[in-house]
Amino acid sequence: MLEEALDAVLGEIEARAAQDARRRQEEQRDIVEREVRWRAAVEVAREQAVRERTAQALREEAGRWQVSAALSAYCAALERRIGELHGVVDEPTLSQARRWLEWARAYVRSIDPLRELPKMPDAREPTPEEFKPYLRGWSPDGPERWGGR
Repeated sequence: MLEEALDAVLGEIEARAAQDARRRQEEQRDIVEREVRWRAAVEVAREQAVRERTAQALREEAGRWQVSAALSAYCAALERRIGELHGVVDEPTLSQARRWLEWARAYVRSIDPLRELPKMPDAREPTPEEFKPYLRGWSPDGPERWGGR
């Protein structure tokens, strides 16, 4: 009877030890898998953050170009209007308009972003705060998820 009880207790201890070992292996495998998924998510988030920063630079450059183009069109229209009014409007008024046109053209040249060829924006590594919005719930600090997910 005692031997049977002892065998049963030892059997139970061995079974629990085997279960604990399997559980620890599964937990370790889960930790490694979570780390791999987190690293992949961070890499994608970094790429997206760099893309967005570059796209923002492009939008800003295009905005400056649009302002420059609109002012250049204004200068062309003003020049045509001065030509139309030559001989109709007094010379001091035309002279003032020409001075204004000269200044405006110089200003447009000074703000035109295409007067020199553009280059790629700064390629620095994004900060965790910059790529955080693209992590889809992952923490930028490690493979833990926010909100217990």
